[in-house]
Amino acid sequence: IQSSLSELNADLSKIKDTRMMTFKCFVQFVILGCCWVLGFLTETLVFKIMFVIISSQQGMFIFIVYCLLNAEVSDFCAKNPKV
Repeated sequence: IQSSLSELNADLSKIKDTRMMTFKCFVQFVILGCCWVLGFLTETLVFKIMFVIISSQQGMFIFIVYCLLNAEVSDFCAKNPKV
């Protein structure tokens, strides 16, 4: 029974990792894709302004997705609230 439970835990861990990587890839695709869709639509001043704002915030969005939403970082911050 113990070996089958450890197998299930390993499978569950793989599924969680796969889901998280899929989420991160999708978010990165949206972040980078939205910017370039607006880049191709720079006919009006509104689209030009939106392109500049979104493209300047790409680094912050990627930091949020890959650092702040990381389980290790969340665990560390929960254990050390003063940091």
